[in-house]
Amino acid sequence: MGSIVSEWELSMMELLLVASEPDVKKRALDITREAVRDLFEALSQEHQSVFAAAKTPDDIIAEVKRKKLVPNQIGP
Repeated sequence: MGSIVSEWELSMMELLLVASEPDVKKRALDITREAVRDLFEALSQEHQSVFAAAKTPDDIIAEVKRKKLVPNQIGP
């Protein structure tokens, strides 16, 4: 995510060099919109990967009960 922000910062600095051009504000908005979209996408993917591995309390209880029913089971 840091690379997205860095790329956005560099793009904004480049726009300062051409600040007198008429479409600079629109370009800045477009670049910012793209960066925000990329950040939300990255956060969404991270969220999905973190919570996909999470277990509910009911899942944990069921797993513990299953393990208690299997005699001489070794390991997690």
